[in-house]
Amino acid sequence: MVAVTLSGLQRGLRQSLPYKGLRLAAVVLLLALLLPLLAISAAALGGETGEFLTVTTLLYMLGQTLYYVGGVVLLSLLLALPAAWAVVMVDFRGRRLATWLLFLPFALPPYITAYSYDDLLRAGGIYVSGGILAILTTALALYPYIFFLTRMALKQQHCHIQSAARLLGCSPWAAFVRVSLPLARPAICIGIALTAMETLNDIAVAEYFSVQTLGVGIYDLWLNRGSMIAGARLALLLTIIIFALVWWEEFARRRQVQYLSVCDKCYQCERATKISGSKSALLWLLIALPAVAGFWLPVVYLAYLARQSWAASLADSWQLLATGLYGSVLLAVLLVLLLLVAAMLVAMEKRLNKRGSAMRLLVRLSRVIYGLPGTVIAQGIFIVSIAVEFILGWNLLAGGSIALLLFACSTRFYIIAGGTIESGMDKISPQLDVAARLAAVSPLARFGRIYLPLLRSATAATAVMLFLEGIKELPMTLVLRPFNFETLATVIYQYASDEALLLAAPAALLLVALAAGAVTLLFLFEGDDTNNNRQQGQRAETIVNA
Repeated sequence: MVAVTLSGLQRGLRQSLPYKGLRLAAVVLLLALLLPLLAISAAALGGETGEFLTVTTLLYMLGQTLYYVGGVVLLSLLLALPAAWAVVMVDFRGRRLATWLLFLPFALPPYITAYSYDDLLRAGGIYVSGGILAILTTALALYPYIFFLTRMALKQQHCHIQSAARLLGCSPWAAFVRVSLPLARPAICIGIALTAMETLNDIAVAEYFSVQTLGVGIYDLWLNRGSMIAGARLALLLTIIIFALVWWEEFARRRQVQYLSVCDKCYQCERATKISGSKSALLWLLIALPAVAGFWLPVVYLAYLARQSWAASLADSWQLLATGLYGSVLLAVLLVLLLLVAAMLVAMEKRLNKRGSAMRLLVRLSRVIYGLPGTVIAQGIFIVSIAVEFILGWNLLAGGSIALLLFACSTRFYIIAGGTIESGMDKISPQLDVAARLAAVSPLARFGRIYLPLLRSATAATAVMLFLEGIKELPMTLVLRPFNFETLATVIYQYASDEALLLAAPAALLLVALAAGAVTLLFLFEGDDTNNNRQQGQRAETIVNA
């Protein structure tokens, strides 16, 4: 009897060790992601009280930030909502092509769009205020956030809702405004929050057009004036604003409950009003306006400049262009590999430990980290490096380190990988876990035989999104990159800062080509998601029953 009891205890201990080790690794990982935020808070609260901005300067920065972010959000809503209604609620020829065209502006970083329009307008002798042009170009690059989430929310609404509204006498547009739009409000709020966060993260456009936002102020105080304490306090103020945005986004969808399921043919069924002829042409004009203004016009102008640069002095910049391409691809690939492993680890821990309140808190805080501008995260990494050198004597900043840059990018973009993988994990039926436990399948084997095949589509989409963010990233790369390490984004920034867009055009065009390919892959993954989930679910049942 004693031997049997000891054998059972040993077996229980062996089964519990993987769970505890997995939990410990996930907690350590998420705490490491929070290090920049903790470092900024400590530096902001621990410095001398007299070293800060004047009230007038601070209020001016807050006003400029609200003006810039508010303008971008408002214009993005005006571009995204009618386009989302058109591609979901109206059936016309070439609807899937139109959806892809509306996705494409996401491939252009805001700074490329801004540089292109400014140079194009100046060449044509047209003067536009810097603040207005900054809002216009940033909104053209960021409206796909709201468009994508609104479109997904409208697609998930059951067609019977639209049918009931039409039977009560509503026109298609009235049914959209009075029924579909309020139901999609939580998704729209998330899109607004993401757009605002990305606008706050951008410093290249704001600095180029002399819009004195909080992000530009942090960059100026820290790197140009050498005042780390003042920069940390300004960063802490911006962090509080991001906390408020995240809380507002969660509050906006606190009562979101979806009771109706999507029918098998809902995207093409009776809720879509069929049109043709002149109405279809007018709708295509509505769709083509943001697509042409946000992608094709800047790309065509960059191609024109790149052709001139090719004929003039591209031979002298071949090496810099190749170096930038290598740096962008290297950083993006390393970021994809690191964050996929981290997201899988945390998602597995949350799956096995349903009652982990500490893990849920850490995951929520990681969402706030994504909203922080890259300059804030870079400053936090810099403070952590100084603390490590003071305590352990390790000079992490000597000559620069790609590990620090990778850590900073991982800190900000973790939520993209974690959110997508956890969302895919939540779609896996709990019955599969029960069957695996009854079959005495270990957590590691369960991950390899059940979860990983089911997460194939989510993993591929996550890898493409992370690659896209990695090649577009500028603020953190600009601050933390090692010496002689260039990416396409830094090459473009250096040339554009010197008002030499002609020399920046080849690098910008190459970056846009890589990003457009990634956006197209994302569009294909999004379109095939339903079929993939059904096929993978059948495969999982086969694996468990084997």
